Amino acid sequence: MVDYKAHQYFLYSVVILMIFIGLFGNLNLIWLHFRRPVLRTKYGCLLTLLTTFQTFCLVSESVNVAFGIATITTNYQIKRDFCYNFIFLDIFCNCVQTILIAAISVDFLIAILFPIEHRNLSTTPYLCFIVALGFIYGSSIVILGFADANQDVVKLCNPPTALHPKVATLWYRVAFLAALEVANDRR
Repeated sequence: MVDYKAHQYFLYSVVILMIFIGLFGNLNLIWLHFRRPVLRTKYGCLLTLLTTFQTFCLVSESVNVAFGIATITTNYQIKRDFCYNFIFLDIFCNCVQTILIAAISVDFLIAILFPIEHRNLSTTPYLCFIVALGFIYGSSIVILGFADANQDVVKLCNPPTALHPKVATLWYRVAFLAALEVANDRR
């Protein structure tokens, strides 16, 4: 008979290791951005913003690990609304990341197709516009998530399961469209 608890402990151990490796890389990139003024271009700022939001998501992943270990070691059942209250900021940051990833791709395309116009764009309003789009999308998903939170039992406490299925479907569709946009810009 296979001991699935051993597999789960192994997976959570790997997740914890990846959190620390990811945090090390992200914090170094953020530190480098502030240390080297030459990296403060539009692209560099977008990348640093993306890394900052990713850092928060990595830290939030520890919530999923804690709930996962609690479900392995006890008969604990996670309720969707309880889980959502713990990770709604993670969902918000994940949504902002989706917009930032798409924006980095579009920024590359604009820089290649219209280099003079791209160079002449003022960095602060450009970045504020992109971040505002991310905040609007993230806030919308978080509000919908709070509105549709219920007492259903979920197996894991992570963004897709914490969101009500109809909100998670919207979340997945926007992420899919952003991924298509990135893939098309890379060709």
